[in-house]
Amino acid sequence: MLKGNKILLRSLTYSDLNFLKSIENNIDNWHFGSEEKKFSNDELINYIENAKIDIKTAKQYRFVIEYKCSPVGFIDLYNYKNKSVEIGIIISEKYRNRGFAKESLFLILDYSLKNLDLKKISATISSDNVLSLMLFKSCGFKIHKTENNLIHFYKLAM
Repeated sequence: MLKGNKILLRSLTYSDLNFLKSIENNIDNWHFGSEEKKFSNDELINYIENAKIDIKTAKQYRFVIEYKCSPVGFIDLYNYKNKSVEIGIIISEKYRNRGFAKESLFLILDYSLKNLDLKKISATISSDNVLSLMLFKSCGFKIHKTENNLIHFYKLAM
């Protein structure tokens, strides 16, 4: 569990099922990620059951972003290998523009660089996702390359 000023980053639990379903099965969110399909309750329950597997084994880990005891989003570490990881973040629409994404990103950067001994963190963002582009730039990420309407960012360990 990682505690910030306003938010908490914690592991996924069964009580998050409805929130997970609302984010994953919302077609408006599909252009932010790699999956474009509706997930059944059984698939999401199975995902939650396996969510506590260590990142070094599973090569991924999802944190719930919690505000006042309610989930407001997710921050994911994935494609973990060779002291690097990719990162993705999504905040539920009704909780956007409150600083939760930025605080989550700073918490996860600190955790990842110190506890996972990472040397590089990357993010890939659609060029039309202006808010995410601004977020990652404001958190010190640099543009690596642009291709196919995607901007690839990175941040190196200090």
